[in-house]
Amino acid sequence: MDSSVVYLSNSLVEVTSIDLVNNTEERCDAWKFSLIGRLDLSRLKFSDVTVSLKNQWKLKGQCKMIPLGKGFFTIKLDSEIDKMTIKSGKWEVYNQVLWIRNWIPDFRPENHRTSAAMIWVHLPGLSLEYWDEKTLFTICRALGTPVKVDEATLNYDNGYYARVLVNIYFANKIPNKLWIKTKFGGFMHNVILIKPPKFCDHCKIVGHLNMECRVKNFSPQEVTKPTVNLTPKSTTHSQGIKFDISDTLFCSGNQHKGYVSNSKEADNCETPLMQFQSVGVGHQVNPVDISAEDSAVEKSVINFINGKDGSMSEERVPTTSWSKIIQKPSTSKTKPAPLQQKEVIAKNKAQQVNNKYNFRKNQGKGVVFIAEPKISCNATFCNKLNLPGMQIMVIHNSVLNKKGNIWLFWNKHLPTPTVISMSTQMITVNIGGNLISGIHAHVGEVQRRNLWAKMEVISKLNLPWLAIGDFNAFLTAEEKSGGITPNTRNMLEFNNCLDKCDLMQASKSGCEYSWSNCQHGAKRILCNLDKAVINNLWIQKYEGWSYKVGLRIASDHSPLLRGCVRCPKPKNVPQKFQKIWIEHPNFMEVVKKCWSEQVQGDPTFVFQSKLKKLKRVLVD
Repeated sequence: MDSSVVYLSNSLVEVTSIDLVNNTEERCDAWKFSLIGRLDLSRLKFSDVTVSLKNQWKLKGQCKMIPLGKGFFTIKLDSEIDKMTIKSGKWEVYNQVLWIRNWIPDFRPENHRTSAAMIWVHLPGLSLEYWDEKTLFTICRALGTPVKVDEATLNYDNGYYARVLVNIYFANKIPNKLWIKTKFGGFMHNVILIKPPKFCDHCKIVGHLNMECRVKNFSPQEVTKPTVNLTPKSTTHSQGIKFDISDTLFCSGNQHKGYVSNSKEADNCETPLMQFQSVGVGHQVNPVDISAEDSAVEKSVINFINGKDGSMSEERVPTTSWSKIIQKPSTSKTKPAPLQQKEVIAKNKAQQVNNKYNFRKNQGKGVVFIAEPKISCNATFCNKLNLPGMQIMVIHNSVLNKKGNIWLFWNKHLPTPTVISMSTQMITVNIGGNLISGIHAHVGEVQRRNLWAKMEVISKLNLPWLAIGDFNAFLTAEEKSGGITPNTRNMLEFNNCLDKCDLMQASKSGCEYSWSNCQHGAKRILCNLDKAVINNLWIQKYEGWSYKVGLRIASDHSPLLRGCVRCPKPKNVPQKFQKIWIEHPNFMEVVKKCWSEQVQGDPTFVFQSKLKKLKRVLVD
């Protein structure tokens, strides 16, 4: 038996142990001048990185760069001089600063855990007298370790904001505002983090989000001490019921008034307020204790992004519940109404019900987004909506003492949504492994860039994704009728965002334009601002998914409802002769057999009859 192999017969699991203690120095001697570097290689080619760094270093000896994964690579050198040359300088590759450390034995990228990351920090509106490297480094030390100042900032090429690269430890609390004290007084200044990396609050490391954390999701405590009651509350819905993706809806409005709809989709309405239907998510649902999940939502904390300036702050998920609101019965004594009067009242109620949208017919459909409600989200108002089958809780983005412009309702039979991201322009939730984003984009093109950047981050989760709402942007100039021609740069930025996120516009039917300025004649403007975009994973999971643009009744925006635009193939489609039929080996034989059949009549009639027979044979 080989002496270098040791069998662990006394262990719980038989594992073969390999002894490599001998000759360790000889193996490590070839790597004594090596270094370990790291860059964000998700958007860079390693070959381009190698060429760029070697051109900057101009080493005398041999240099070989070996990728290790997760952005790490080994720099193999053969001299101490080249090693010190690299360590003594700061090297930049496509606006990224190279991270370097000495080579160590048994280095494994998956074991390298850090809570720090180098990101660019913007200081918008900072006065130009503070735009020197020493002053900017002093300001940014409140966030982390400053690395460099952008050359455009030092050269005063752009006076909108100062740009500094900072090594930030995300395990510490990061302020979104700084109090700067000067000789002439003090002032509060905003801080914007550009494209912050994924960070897990549970593990305190960079690289994944809370929802992707394996340690948190598969904790032994969760297995031994379950906190969710898995006993079904009712027997009317079995565990095998699947909730269909149907009646997708996004309502964006400036008014909330009662209305009477003449459309087929709005028949039998029971609430005078809603201009929309609900969105159902197709997945298997296991009955759970809703109250336990709701309390988890109320206690959860996320990083809230201000869509106007891109600042980030740690906030609790805003929710409003109206479970404790009970309508008191009337104490006044009323006389019993005569029989004829009761019949008249019943008829009036029936007519009123038929003029309102009936949510009770759609209790199995489960997500509703409301954009721009123009009122504060409160329990009293939500209770008056009287949405049958919906959970008595709403998630909204009312943060920093501002009215929320996006509300989210969901069906009580669906799992409680997990909030993935929240900002003033978008709320993204995870329901049954599906990402659904409700969007109300800012009217300013600069503020919308923060939304496009956040969408690129969410696209990296690689889950079925539906983004629906008011994007306040156009894909093409044909999406606007009347008024000024859409800005080409804005359209290009929106198209680039969808391309980077692998999103495409879903099939739609109904009205061509979803927004109107409610004017007539030459002043009338129509736009297609509201739309639904989906990725390939959503298409694969929900084949044929589409939506319908409803009628504008109580708002200048149209409701978006889940519909179907499949057009049946006409039965009288003209058949055309295909040249590829000639290449078939039995083509001439079929023609001869069909043409040799006897047909009685005029020569013209015989010719037409044989052509018709041949056509039927070839088509079949």
